[in-house]
Amino acid sequence: MSERSIAMIREVFAMFCDVEAEPDSMARFFTPDYRQSVDGRTVDLHGFLGHVQALRAALVSIEIDIQQIVSDGVSAATVHLVRVVRRSGEKATIKVVAFYRFDGDRIAAIDELTHVLEGRAGDEELGSMPSE
Repeated sequence: MSERSIAMIREVFAMFCDVEAEPDSMARFFTPDYRQSVDGRTVDLHGFLGHVQALRAALVSIEIDIQQIVSDGVSAATVHLVRVVRRSGEKATIKVVAFYRFDGDRIAAIDELTHVLEGRAGDEELGSMPSE
């Protein structure tokens, strides 16, 4: 199961980075009661999908570079860099440390901490940007 959970995280990241993909298509990776905490802000599945939609509106590209990934099949952790380009052309790089909990073959919860490495004031909000 650990290889399957790592593959799932990679697949979620690929879909997350595809700015043309419909955000709702990501729901299949998550349990209906999914919870995500980013820097102390918690959202449910609907809120997460709204976050993805808000990013799609604000950004022209997203790239995720996994620095480290481990899994025991029930949980996983990543350290990854997120590089984004805003519609204005401004760029940001954010380091993310994330812990994942699985329920069967879907993600039930993610707890993340983010740190802006490069960018402008306000980029710390990219990790939890809500939908309008």
